[in-house]
Amino acid sequence: MVRVYSAVALWIVTGLVGPAFAAAPNCPWQWLLGTWQIEEDYGFKSRVVWKKLGVGQGATGIWEDDEGNKFTELLGWDANKKQIVSTGFGTNSAYWIIRFTEVTGTEIEGTMTYRTPQGITYEGEYSIKKLGSNACESLYKARNLNTGEIGEFKGRYSKTDSIQQQVRDLVSNRKHYALYKVQDVKQAQEAKRLLDRAIESHPTNARLFAARGKLFADRNRAEEAAHDFQEFARLDADSTSESNECTIAWMDGAAAQLMKGHKQKDYRVYIHQMLLRFEATKNAGVAERISKAALFGGLDPQDLQKVARLAELASSRGWATGLFAKGLTAYRMERFETAEACAKKIIATKNKLPFLDLQSQLLLAMAHYRTGDETKYRKMLDEVKSAIKDTKFFWLHNKVFTTTLLKQAEDLGK
Repeated sequence: MVRVYSAVALWIVTGLVGPAFAAAPNCPWQWLLGTWQIEEDYGFKSRVVWKKLGVGQGATGIWEDDEGNKFTELLGWDANKKQIVSTGFGTNSAYWIIRFTEVTGTEIEGTMTYRTPQGITYEGEYSIKKLGSNACESLYKARNLNTGEIGEFKGRYSKTDSIQQQVRDLVSNRKHYALYKVQDVKQAQEAKRLLDRAIESHPTNARLFAARGKLFADRNRAEEAAHDFQEFARLDADSTSESNECTIAWMDGAAAQLMKGHKQKDYRVYIHQMLLRFEATKNAGVAERISKAALFGGLDPQDLQKVARLAELASSRGWATGLFAKGLTAYRMERFETAEACAKKIIATKNKLPFLDLQSQLLLAMAHYRTGDETKYRKMLDEVKSAIKDTKFFWLHNKVFTTTLLKQAEDLGK
């Protein structure tokens, strides 16, 4: 040990090696800090709060996605390799490992391995490019290790601004259809005041009505929420947007009609407008959201046929959420054996999202009742009623759809 120390000292003194503590290069990439909204083309949507490390070049991130899955991230600067390393660990053993090997002040590129909470693992090239101080775009060229399928997924990073700025963005017809970070009564009052004023000045802006409708729905003001979403549906009828934000707003509107409970006609009218708006879509993700939102209340026969076509498209990509739309469509069309088969297949899927687990069990319970197996129906119904008490719903529509389906399942056995 002494010999090793003496040798090192000699090298330093004689100048045979460089200084032992040479200055390390700083990271050229400025860390994204604060609250950001992350939206990927493949459906991933999350909010993250990044905070700079107290010591060292890096940051921590606390993530929560639109289904309630959570991640904790640590990212930092590898000065030796001049790379950024990010690791994240989350719900259901989900994780990601990213090594950005190309780092500049405006763009980072590298490789990423990502295991989703549903157990699907992707590997490929990942890049993030800054579009200014408050926005970035991302690109993930990845292979699904479960299926071998190769995909290219674009994403958007947006810094969440004050409520006042968010309302300004809605007025400018930017991408959002709802407000974020409305966390308490005081903020809700401010948001309503700003939205009321904006609607008075811009009475044909569909996004403003969707945002206020969501604000009302989140606070159980069902009548006001339903009314605003009806106005949103009227104003958005001629739009061609199929963005995640747009389709989620339509789903929230369907949920708001159901929240009233006693006026199924309003739900049917709203769904009819929604199907006219999206019936020609070629996007399986859009078809999944729209068909599902249409299946929790009464439907006109011609609209049920439109839903069936959308549900078939939704199930074509093989995801459990699309299979649920197909199964519930089959149930509404009184094809109970098909509904049962779909529900069993979803239940057998590992690492399901909590709301989908409950909904698929309810679908199976209802199918059991319709096929004459009342014992299995009651057993499964009791299990769902027990589990739903501890389930956290991130999205309003998932909570409303699940509780609506539970009531329909309970009514069968009365």
